[in-house]
This record gives sequence, structure tokens and C-alpha cells, in this order.
Amino acid sequence: MPLRGFKSLLETYILICLQAMFLRIFTACVLLMNYVDPGCGEHILILALPHFSHTLNLMNVVNYVTKTYGHTATVVTTTKLASKLKLRSIPAVDILISGAFDQIRLDFESMESKLAKDTCHSGGKINTLLNSKIGKLCDLFLNDTSLFTRLEHRQFDLAILDNVPLQVCFAFIAYKLSLPYIYFGILYDPVKMRIPFSPASTQSIFLGLGDRMTFSERMYNAFIYIALVIAPGYVPPVTDIAKYTSNKPPITADQLVSKASFHLVTTDFLIDYPRPSLPHVAFVGGTSTKPSKPLSERFQTFVDSSQYGAVIVSFGSGCAGFLHERIDTFVEAFKRRIDLNFVVKYGVSEYIDGNIMFTPWIPQNDLLGHPKTVAFMTHCGNNGQFEALYHGIPMIGIPLCCDQFYNCNRMRQKGYGVVLDFCLFTVNDIMKALLDVTTQKNYVINIKNASTIFRGRSESPLQRASYWVDHIARFGDKFVHSYSVDMPWYQYHSLDVLMVVGLWDRASNGINYCAISPKCNSTDTATSTQTILYSTHVVSIVKAGEKHFLVCMTISGIKPRLPAWKAGVLTTRPIRPCGK
Repeated sequence: MPLRGFKSLLETYILICLQAMFLRIFTACVLLMNYVDPGCGEHILILALPHFSHTLNLMNVVNYVTKTYGHTATVVTTTKLASKLKLRSIPAVDILISGAFDQIRLDFESMESKLAKDTCHSGGKINTLLNSKIGKLCDLFLNDTSLFTRLEHRQFDLAILDNVPLQVCFAFIAYKLSLPYIYFGILYDPVKMRIPFSPASTQSIFLGLGDRMTFSERMYNAFIYIALVIAPGYVPPVTDIAKYTSNKPPITADQLVSKASFHLVTTDFLIDYPRPSLPHVAFVGGTSTKPSKPLSERFQTFVDSSQYGAVIVSFGSGCAGFLHERIDTFVEAFKRRIDLNFVVKYGVSEYIDGNIMFTPWIPQNDLLGHPKTVAFMTHCGNNGQFEALYHGIPMIGIPLCCDQFYNCNRMRQKGYGVVLDFCLFTVNDIMKALLDVTTQKNYVINIKNASTIFRGRSESPLQRASYWVDHIARFGDKFVHSYSVDMPWYQYHSLDVLMVVGLWDRASNGINYCAISPKCNSTDTATSTQTILYSTHVVSIVKAGEKHFLVCMTISGIKPRLPAWKAGVLTTRPIRPCGK
């Protein structure tokens, strides 16, 4: 009996274990049925500027897309960035290292090091050197036959391209691989994107203009847009497009930009100005924003020890070295505000000097979300601005190059902070800026209100961007595509219509001139009348006695060319008798 009881107990135990195992397997199957099968997803190619902030911004979207919609992705990057991305362990994302990217990354780091030593005396060299490096990257990248071979073997369904001045070079690759592609980035160019707009109210991102432009600013803005229409696009010096796409139909650089299936523009009217749009454009500024996490002990202790609050000083991952030229001015100003603690991203090692912490890396988002943070001193990088907006922290902008001047100006016009000139500011300027943003309530109120609106939306920028990536990957751009993208340039700008109107106008003026010319013969009766049809204007020459009158009745709202004509008004003016 004891043996039989033990056997029965053992059988019961095994049965219970099998039931538990079956329940777990069943639950897992149900969960997998509700999860999108990655094997059924699309394979996405990611091409970003070999810079950590650009790559990371795109990877935030890719990570969400792969987890939510079951797609897979491959990112082309450098050896250095690959090691950082692997630490983030995104399972559905493969990393492909490009030798061209490695080479150009070394060139960028060398250029940044040289410019950082003499920023204020570099003048316009920064943008000139950037353009030359981008051109070199284009040639290196497009001549990398080994990379093309590896990309062709992977059979991608869609490409997401970093929307920087390098965008056309990335588009060459997508075009050569016959892939639809999505642009992702801050650049907004309604000329190339074929979006109807008015230069009187739509500012060019290349200028630091606000939404209330003066006459001279509107003139300048209009000339910039005219130049974008007439001149070649802002592309690197790639002279022979055909040699990179020899097996494809001919295409221009501008067409490559306008042919994009979708544009994800990383801006938002809460921090930027309202802009016209079309269905193939979505504004997704702030994809890197998220709630803050608790700080590590060393940061927590330092920030909490401040009397009034903490100021975060960061010039991004690419411009941190530029602080070197003005670091003494920064330090002197910071030490005068002993009631504030300053966390400064600078140097190669971490140390604390009184109320200043210098560190080569900071948890920027978590610091901005800390309750004691009162201000953010920034070079006005797009990601940093949106993180400050998300957490409602007023800013002190100090732009250095590229789009940073535009970003700083929009921040100032929105009332979210103040702007200083990197090469001209003094200790007193920094002191005043700190005093303004920490004591004047309007800066805090403005950005806190914007933060409430931004965080209160039903859909985050990351969710919105991921939705459109999935939509284009699965359905293509058929339902968002505007025919304006496919129209010849002369049709899109209505030049053919304007030509016909101009010819009709010239012909009508000729008829009118003939009608009132002395060379024309007229009868000499008191009620003789000649009538001609001028477009939508009825013109009559009436003879009353010895005087002749030109009688004009406008039957449309278009103002005629003759000075005596008034829209909708019957006017007369005496003329010389015909034939005399």
C-alpha cells in the first residue's frame, strides 16, 4: 500500500506538472498569435549621418517600429558607433559597418578638433568644411561597391534616410536598389517637397527669420526660395549622377528628393512656426522625448546640494569641444552664481570645482526632468530643445553652426529663453541671461504651458512616426501621394498657363490699340458705336456729337490693364476721333 500510494502520488505530481507546462505553452501561443510575426514583417534599410545624435534619433524610431509592428531593420554605420549601438541590444536590428563611413568619421573628428581650437576666428569655415566633407563622404559612400553588393543580397523593402544635406547621396543608394524611401530629419524644403506655400509667411530654414517678417526680410526670404527653384539643390559636389545609377533611367538630384514616399519632419509648431503640409508629410518633432529616470547617486547628490537649483550646460555630442575657447568666461560667470549648481558636459574626466561639475557624459534627459533643474544652456540642437520643451525648462541658446541659429531664434521668439553670441558674450551677459530665465516668470510660464500641451496629446511623436513607417512599408504611398510630385516643373509652377494668359493679354492689347488708333476708320453718325470683347471686359467706343468716349464695363473681378478702368465700375474718357 505504501508503494502504491507513492506511485499514485507520483502520477498525480507528473500530471500537475504536465498541465502547468501545457498552460504555459498555450499562453505563449496566444501571446504570439497577438504579436506581429517578425517573419511576416518588412526589412528596412537605415542610412544616417555617421554621427551619434543622428543615428540615435533614427534608432529610437526603428526600435519602436520593430517591437510594435514586427519589422526588421539593418543600419549602416561606423565601427565606433556600432559598438555603442550593440550596447543598446535592439534584437530586430542588424548592424552593417561601412568602410567609407569609418573614413569620413575620422575626417569629421579631425575637423571638429581643429575648429574647436579657434571657433570664433574660423568665420564661415565651419559650413565650408562641412560641405566639403559631405561631398567626400558622398563619393566614398557611392563608390563602395562592396557595400552595394551586401545591400543587394539583403533584399530590403523600404529605406529610411537621414534628412541632412547628405540626403541626395542616400537617395542614390535607395534609387539604385529600387527601394521606396522615407526622409527623416529637421530639413523642411517646400520647394523640393512640392508643397504649395507662400514665401511671405513660410520662412526658409536657412535663415534665422521669425513668423512676423519685415518687408526687407520677406524680400530676402523670397529671393532664397527663388534661388532654390532656379539653382541646383543643396547637394554635395557630386558632378556625375549618371555614373552611380548607370543601370537606371536618368534622374536629377531634385527629383530624388521630391520622389520620396514620405517625409517625417522632426519639428512641431509648439517650438517652430506653423508650416503648410500635404498628406505625404508628418511633423514628428520630439521622438527622443520620454519621462526622466532617477539619477545616479553622484548626479543626484550634486544637484540636490544646490541652494536655488541646477543649470544643465551641454553642447551636444559633436560640439562639446567648442566650449574650450570660452571655458574661462563660462567658469567665471558660473562661480559668481554660488546659489546655482552647474552640470557641464566638458572634458575627458569627471571632477567637481565648487558649484561646477565637469563630466564627459551626462544623462541629459534625466537631468532636465529633475525637479531642481531651473535652466538649460544649449547650442540649440533639435533633440535637446525638444527635451527641454518636454520637461518645461527655459533655455539659454548659444548657437555655433548649421541649423542651430534658426533653432535658437525660434526658441527666443516663442518666449522660451534668451540667445547669446558665442564669440561676443561676456561674463555679465551670462549673468544677465541666467538672471532672466530663472527669475522672469514669463519664460517659465510659456514653456510650461507648451510642455503641458505637448505631453497631453493622445499620440506621441514616436508613435506617429512609427505608424507612418509601418504604413508606407505595408501599403506604399498610393493613398498619400500628391500628383504635384510627378508634374513637370513648368506645369507645377503654372508657367504654361501664365504663358497662354500673357499671349492672350498681348493679343487683347493689340486689338484695343487698333480699336482706338487714329488709323481706324469710324462712321460719323451721332450714335455710332464700335464694341470689342477684351477678355472679360466689354469695351465700347461711343461717338456723341463731336466727342468720342471710351466706355468700359468690367464684368469680372480682374483689374484691367488700362489706367482708366476700374473693376466693376463704368468709366468714360474722351478720345480723339478716329480717322482725324
